[in-house]
Amino acid sequence: MFKKAQAIRISEWHALPEGFSPAEPLYVFTDIHGCLETMTRLLSQKPSDTRLVFLGDAVDRGPQPMEVLTVLMADQGNILLRGNHDAMAWFAQPDVIPSYQGAALDWRNNGGSITRKAFQNALQHGAQRGGIARTVPLLFENYWQNADNWWLSGNLLFVHAGLPAGKGREWLDMNPMEAATRASSPYWWRPAAAGDLYTEPRIVDKKKTFVVSGHTHLPECYARCPFGITLDRSYQCKMAAEIRPAEQGRPARVRFVSTVCAELRLMRNFLAL
Repeated sequence: MFKKAQAIRISEWHALPEGFSPAEPLYVFTDIHGCLETMTRLLSQKPSDTRLVFLGDAVDRGPQPMEVLTVLMADQGNILLRGNHDAMAWFAQPDVIPSYQGAALDWRNNGGSITRKAFQNALQHGAQRGGIARTVPLLFENYWQNADNWWLSGNLLFVHAGLPAGKGREWLDMNPMEAATRASSPYWWRPAAAGDLYTEPRIVDKKKTFVVSGHTHLPECYARCPFGITLDRSYQCKMAAEIRPAEQGRPARVRFVSTVCAELRLMRNFLAL
């Protein structure tokens, strides 16, 4: 299935289901968690004619969140989405209007101490402070403010945690930070069973959609579901997808790029304070 290219594996091309296609060539990855070296390897395989789509979780756990944010924010054409770790980092800040009870504790318990130290170090070395959250660099505030909860290209939907069966735009547009519904929001939702994920199309604006998501660690066999793609493999493996639109009678197609993430493997205490 895969060919080796140094520390990278590249799959063969696979057709998407008939009728599903993005509006343009895309290169998608997710849950990079401050791992700059790993992200650089994935981006080395990005064709120049594709638009970058990042599905969220730029920060926490990994050693270089500021550098990751710098790369993601360098091109205004990039599509950036928010993930639950980005949300924890933002709502844990004392200057942000409280709407997430327990954010600071959740952030601390999920690798946030590494990001917090990176933010503090950047500010001590002259990084501009945020205008709303004075405890974070402006770079992270701009990422949070400019990122979206979801994005639609053609009839392909991109969202951090995915879209449950039977849910549509009203669910995607919900406030992901409401305490009563947070666990089942576009930032945090997880399927009850891997085999239930994207076995049927989702319906958004009365149209069938194909979903591309991250967030939930799933075995590689779930990278291609019948009507969706899942890209979060684990802490130690990161995967990107190159998606090409349908053209000249040929269906849209996808191939996968994966690489080992040694940055988290070497950080034994990334969950601790």
